[in-house]
Amino acid sequence: MPSILRSCPRSLELLRVFLRDDGPGGRLALEMIHAAEVPQPFHGLLVHERDMTSTLTEAHGEEISLVVLEQRTSETEVVRHVVLSGRESGRPLEYGASRIRLDALPASALDDVLEGKKPLGGILNAEGTPYGSCPGGFLRVRPDEQIARALGMNGRPRPEWLFGRCNCLTRGDGGTIAEVVEILPP
Repeated sequence: MPSILRSCPRSLELLRVFLRDDGPGGRLALEMIHAAEVPQPFHGLLVHERDMTSTLTEAHGEEISLVVLEQRTSETEVVRHVVLSGRESGRPLEYGASRIRLDALPASALDDVLEGKKPLGGILNAEGTPYGSCPGGFLRVRPDEQIARALGMNGRPRPEWLFGRCNCLTRGDGGTIAEVVEILPP
């Protein structure tokens, strides 16, 4: 297994939890790549150690809304399949999947996370919760029907590849708050 993939296999499994295997050979067409291989403008949006909510807000000049496509909640975690969109424009800005550890969140953030209306980064920022963002790898994925639909690409020519990253949000003590896969539209 290439070393670039060792850092985020659990995160990539999040995609497979929600995506139907309808690609060639029944598998999602996804490749791990090095940060230097992520082309602009995606490089500037993905290759950094900030949260994507703040990055997308700054890049697009509007607040970010969360649309939960599917969510599974247990006593210990929330696993969800989401689209982040511009609040005013409604334009999809990110497609992703996340595993959020409920015991790693401040009690005051639990209701907002479980409600599923605000992005995790926005909730943590509003709470003043210190956290770090540590990308574990970068990827390119062929947009299948589900990803294309989620990102509003149906009826338009699809690019060969979309770009994204595996990311981990961590507390100050190094404990994991969330594992996330973030894929940007063309």
